[in-house]
Amino acid sequence: MNRLKPCPFCGGEAKTVVDFDMVDGRKIFMSAYCECGVCGIYQRVKFDGTQKQFTDYVDAFNRVISLWNQRT
Repeated sequence: MNRLKPCPFCGGEAKTVVDFDMVDGRKIFMSAYCECGVCGIYQRVKFDGTQKQFTDYVDAFNRVISLWNQRT
């Protein structure tokens, strides 16, 4: 997994977070976040977590970390 850069807005320490929503008791949507612990700004990638495959989680976190690290 890629390393998180500091927040591009305030320089605060960022962390990764996962969240999920269930629709109709069957479909699970996951969100992978990078969030600044100081100013609260975040970057999110949402994906279908219904199959719950480990590679889906890793891919989502790698994508959101890459997006976060590209912010200026």
